[in-house]
Amino acid sequence: MAHTVRRHRWLVLALVTGLGLAALVTSNVARLQAQDAGRPAGSTYVGKAFTFNEVVPGVYHAVGTGTLAVGCNASVIVNADDVMVIDTNLSPGAAWALREELKALTTKPVRVTRITSGGVGLTTPRPATTTLRVRFSPYFALTAGRGCVGRAPGGWTRVRLDRAGPATLGTRFSLRRIGATKDRCER
Repeated sequence: MAHTVRRHRWLVLALVTGLGLAALVTSNVARLQAQDAGRPAGSTYVGKAFTFNEVVPGVYHAVGTGTLAVGCNASVIVNADDVMVIDTNLSPGAAWALREELKALTTKPVRVTRITSGGVGLTTPRPATTTLRVRFSPYFALTAGRGCVGRAPGGWTRVRLDRAGPATLGTRFSLRRIGATKDRCER
């Protein structure tokens, strides 16, 4: 009898261990599938991450719902040709969620995403070159994202983004840049 009970304990232990491993593998597969779908880490949530409250026509206040740690609220201004998002939240995951949920509000491309002391945030749905109505400085550089920064006609700033997604135009001090005359966006 004691031998039978011990054998059943091992059977129960093996069954519980197997179910635990199956649950672990399933959750890891779901996480990997989310990352494979272009989601940044920390962007897995259920339901809506934001509620969009219209302040005046074309201007929205995006408030976090609590299903994802967003860190702050955002302002959304729908212009004639694009959408300006001010403060894209706490993490790349929160910024991704905001961009995805904006698709239900408008199909216009998102352009400038934030303007802070750390730089100007940009987001593009596809590789693009754009002119920012900001006076060019030889110290401007992309501090996040892939592409380049150069002088545009009229003394403005041209930014080339080589892939879809977020980028940050910031500053980097370099003695080489002081007298640089060659356009950094030449291929």
